Amino acid sequence: MSNYLAWAVIPLVLMIVAAPIFYVLPTSRDKYLAALRLRAKNSGCLVKMASLDKLDVNESELVRSSGRVVQPKYQLMSYTRLIQSKVDLHHSFLFRRISDRTPQSISRLSKDWGIFRETTQINGIAEPDNRVSFLDKYANELMSIFQTLPSDVQGLSIDSKRLVIFWNESEGTISKRKRLSKEKIEQKAQENLEPINCCFRELENLIDQLS
Repeated sequence: MSNYLAWAVIPLVLMIVAAPIFYVLPTSRDKYLAALRLRAKNSGCLVKMASLDKLDVNESELVRSSGRVVQPKYQLMSYTRLIQSKVDLHHSFLFRRISDRTPQSISRLSKDWGIFRETTQINGIAEPDNRVSFLDKYANELMSIFQTLPSDVQGLSIDSKRLVIFWNESEGTISKRKRLSKEKIEQKAQENLEPINCCFRELENLIDQLS
């Protein structure tokens, strides 16, 4: 009887001991994100954590700290491509994915995209930084490029030295419970990164046309 009890207890003990090990092992999603970011770095991108203000915010989402309102933010990843452009754009341009409710700080360029308008102090008076006029000639081309991006890309920054895509990395990702081979994970990472790389190439070509 004691032998039977021992054989019954041993698997239970092994399960208890092994459970923490399996818990910390990387999931298929973890491996996918690691493969995605490594591919991006190998293609010349800088990848790091970033944050962007949420634009379409309900009153219930506002965070109050010490009596003041704190703007809720997206926590996401920034993919940066450094460029060597002969063109001086004079400004940085921050484009944001927008919804039907667009804040006054955003000028709508299309159904899904707008550009952030900062304010500058002129003679002590806040004036809009009207950099949108620069885009009059290129807005259609930019919107065509942006439409190829994954739907969870929340923003894109352009200046004379760098292109930055702010990405949630959620579209087309792999479930934590789904187990995939290394080959499948690498294939998925390559497929999902291609629209990002394609956007960088198209934007670089567009900037080069300004010279």
